[in-house]
Amino acid sequence: MNKSIIVAILLSAAALVVVACTGSGAVPGTTGPSIADTVVQQIESTRDAIQNQSVGWQQALRDLEASIADDASSIIRNDVNAITQRAISATSLEVKCTVDFLRDRVVEELNALLAKLTGQTIPPRRAWVCNTIPNVVAMDERPHAVEFFGYNFTPGSVTLRFHDGTGAATDLTNYLTYPSHYNMTVPVGSGSTIDSFICNKPGPRRIELTAQVGGTSAVVSSISLVDRNCPTSVTTPPGPAEQTSLVTGGVGPNLFKNENETLNYGGSCKPGYEYVDCTIQQVEGNGSCQIAQEIASSCTCKVNFKAPPTQSVRCEVRIFQRKKAVTQPAPPCQCK
Repeated sequence: MNKSIIVAILLSAAALVVVACTGSGAVPGTTGPSIADTVVQQIESTRDAIQNQSVGWQQALRDLEASIADDASSIIRNDVNAITQRAISATSLEVKCTVDFLRDRVVEELNALLAKLTGQTIPPRRAWVCNTIPNVVAMDERPHAVEFFGYNFTPGSVTLRFHDGTGAATDLTNYLTYPSHYNMTVPVGSGSTIDSFICNKPGPRRIELTAQVGGTSAVVSSISLVDRNCPTSVTTPPGPAEQTSLVTGGVGPNLFKNENETLNYGGSCKPGYEYVDCTIQQVEGNGSCQIAQEIASSCTCKVNFKAPPTQSVRCEVRIFQRKKAVTQPAPPCQCK
């Protein structure tokens, strides 16, 4: 039998016993010793056995259920049978708790039941969390919801808050849903109702679930939120150098004086291109040529030519440009 079914049977059956017991301890339709006293002894014995063993406590619960059913009136036996059938129909519920946690939880419920039967103050029922799925939320791969598994989940039993890196806290308790007493959920998926509270907030960020433990509020579950890896700007590197201009220029001959002239080549960059370099090569004559100035903003190369009287000089001037680097801005990051 599923552990959750066993626990449900035990608690519901025990509650029926309390209701059925009269002030004298007798159950209608029975005679002899007090059924209430017998039930107390059975519960105490079962509780002690469960506390002292790490395995076999499920069978102890089954035995207790059988004992109560045998000793109680036919009305109680019928009610327990009905509870069992309802519990079987709830087997799709998966209580994601360890065996030790379930055992400790059962001991708490048995102590509460004993308090009812003996007239003592009933300990307050606290919310127990045994598992949180997931326990870390990556904002770029958010699950539909965070699920809390445990016991005693009812509205008002817990508080859910979001904390950001500034120390500010936002109450999210109203966004909790309670599929059962064993399960709570809060939506965290893309476009969820809490997006405006958790998105694009400074880190570190976390969602904390608190409950009353021993009369004080204590954190029973904490979920970290990991920043989304938002797309960044993309830069296409500059292209290779391309020769965009080849001109042969020079001066002379002049029969009466030296030639000394500076000429401009280029004058504009191709659209989307930038200046890289200028080279010169003498191809004829007895003079000289050299680069006087390079103006990158206009892809201009100034070349100085010199030649003695009666002589000339000719040089090839090559200008090189390349495609500029292009940066694409980062697309908007909807929920970082």
